Amino acid sequence: KRAFTQEQYDTAYAFAANWEKGLSIMLLLETGISRSELLGLRWEDLEIEKRCLRINQGLVVYHSEDEDKLVMESSGLKNRFRQRAIPIMNDDLWERLCRIPRTIDVGGMQVAPEQIFYSPEGKPYQPNNWANRVYRPFMRALHREHPDIPELTPHELRHTRATLWIAQGIDPYMAARLLGHSDLKMLTRIYDHTSEETLRNALLTAAGAAQDDDAE
Repeated sequence: KRAFTQEQYDTAYAFAANWEKGLSIMLLLETGISRSELLGLRWEDLEIEKRCLRINQGLVVYHSEDEDKLVMESSGLKNRFRQRAIPIMNDDLWERLCRIPRTIDVGGMQVAPEQIFYSPEGKPYQPNNWANRVYRPFMRALHREHPDIPELTPHELRHTRATLWIAQGIDPYMAARLLGHSDLKMLTRIYDHTSEETLRNALLTAAGAAQDDDAE
């Protein structure tokens, strides 16, 4: 899998912060949640007092044999480890999440969407529609502006977040918990694919922390 370097991540995050529909991208970058988890977020999952998001369900699309058509539903997560709370540390991101309109005008009627990220009609975002309306236009625009930055998939943003957390020295068990993994197998694979540049930056970060300790 591909992943942004820290510099590419910082550029992508700043670009998303100035992109009209970039808030969901900012959240993916900041938290490492999956696309399904992002689109399944409801207002009750936004815990104001604790300043965190609760991941309780994912929005999925599947083919119903009974109805012989694609059906979209908000269902449970893959396993109990995926149900988790993620603190939002970035002040700007948290403020933007809290400012999302909870009611919108649709054809002269006030609609109150259940999801935090919803379609222009106030309905749950069909994953492919979100990708076509929000995600892919963002990635194309980012790549046009910064040709050195690759166009990653939402899952590769999740991989990016895990890679950078590890490089920044976050305890692997804590990283696994934030990502909703049941064990460290996934993080072991991330280590196997970590770039030399990321490893070098991790060593520099560790060396800087050691120097700070010595100075004290």
